[in-house]
Amino acid sequence: MGLDMYLTARKHVNRCNAEDPEQKGLSEVPVSGAQGMPVSGIEYGAAYWRKANAIHKWFVENVQNGVDDCNDYEVSAEQLAELLGLCRLVLHDKSIASRTLPTADGFFFGDTEYGEGYIADLEYTIEALDKLLSAPRDYKWSFSYSSSW
Repeated sequence: MGLDMYLTARKHVNRCNAEDPEQKGLSEVPVSGAQGMPVSGIEYGAAYWRKANAIHKWFVENVQNGVDDCNDYEVSAEQLAELLGLCRLVLHDKSIASRTLPTADGFFFGDTEYGEGYIADLEYTIEALDKLLSAPRDYKWSFSYSSSW
């Protein structure tokens, strides 16, 4: 048991067409799913955190309007860029961690100290968001965040 957190990247596709520059690289995706239904999109697990309660708190406050209900919430690339910037800022100056990306108590939310685990969560977040946000903008990804605890 514990706090599991998921960032998902989705791309809508009408049909998989390898000649379409917007769908370049998607030609391996099957054009029909179960029972011949057309595929309308692809979905990637862009990031997964376990008990990264400071990151979760940021999503709850900045994406979920303060409601921590384990639902799926749309996240903009701009919001992800903001989180990325905050993680970098705290790694540069750890003395601002409790004011900039504070930890959160919760049932099975994990450690609330600003130690090695906290730093590892920030480093992972930077790595994942750097990769995600460096993808070409013409891919038109949509993002969502959800959690389970």
